[in-house]
Amino acid sequence: MRPALAMVLAVLLSACGGIAPPALPSPTPAPAGTSLADLAVYQGADREQMLIEGARKEGKAVLYTSNSQIEGLMTDFQKKYPFIKVDAVRGQNTEIQQRLREEFRANTVLADVVESSGEGMGQMVPLDVFQEYFSPDLAAYDESSITRGPGGNVLVLADREVYPGLAWNTNLVNSAEAPKTFDDLLDPKWKGKMGIVSSSTGTNWVGLLMNVKGEEYVKKIAQQQVKVQNITAAALTDLVVSGEVPMSPVIGYADVLQAQAKGAPIQWAPQEVVLTTVGASSLVNKAPHPYSALLLLDYLHSREGQTAARDGQQIASPRKDVPTAGLPAVQKLVMSQKYTPDEYAKQAADWEKLFKQYFLTGPR
Repeated sequence: MRPALAMVLAVLLSACGGIAPPALPSPTPAPAGTSLADLAVYQGADREQMLIEGARKEGKAVLYTSNSQIEGLMTDFQKKYPFIKVDAVRGQNTEIQQRLREEFRANTVLADVVESSGEGMGQMVPLDVFQEYFSPDLAAYDESSITRGPGGNVLVLADREVYPGLAWNTNLVNSAEAPKTFDDLLDPKWKGKMGIVSSSTGTNWVGLLMNVKGEEYVKKIAQQQVKVQNITAAALTDLVVSGEVPMSPVIGYADVLQAQAKGAPIQWAPQEVVLTTVGASSLVNKAPHPYSALLLLDYLHSREGQTAARDGQQIASPRKDVPTAGLPAVQKLVMSQKYTPDEYAKQAADWEKLFKQYFLTGPR
């Protein structure tokens, strides 16, 4: 087993009361910017100033992300550090993984930071594309939010929680009659009125249903003539707002709040269990702009950055000192915590087959 993967499994076990997490490493001697590995774990008192001076010379950070709502947060970061331009390259987990593989294979790494779902990050850890680094805000996070590298520093650190749930157009669906449970979705009156997406969001939704209700339920809800859209969940929110899709069970709480702020006729509610997507971030091994990358990671995980993300995107923070106001009580199912990366890869492949079987080729 590769060391990075072994550490991921150890952290997952520690969250369940198994292996104790490794002790925090001792401060590293000043690297003087000689290597990415030394710079990444440097903990000296002059760390922030050193990063700022180096970032001024670099002037840029390249972020690969699956977070469609991160633009506002990057604007806030660039206001704090106006000498750093962030190039955010968006894509799904699989697209990010493929791009990183190609860059490492060609020895032309362009990415500095990767920010994606916990499941996607877990799948990338064994690829050895991430660099272990020091985070000054680690004490604010539970151990379950941290994947440590062999040296005990951070390899992957959670930075957001997203709650997909049921959203509906209030002009087309009476909120008092909107489905409140998974079984309510099987009511014949909702036949042909629901939409989902064909991305990993749709696959994970099938995984949620398999975990909570089982395959027989998946078969039944597929018979409700659920429309599959080849778009992102965020774009599907627009279709709910326009009324093209009256209702969807895969719409994020934050997307709905943002639409409501613009006066859109949309409402959101959790069902019995909410598939909670944990976003996390990492420093890329061979990052071409390491000073800027570390400043960006520091901001993402700082109380300042997490508060800005919460207030700007209505996204829940994994930080213990940044509570989320206004979010309904939800029972969470976090796939990246329930399954190891290898287990999740196998489960996701099975869910994708079921998704194709019942929603793309199965009977309507």
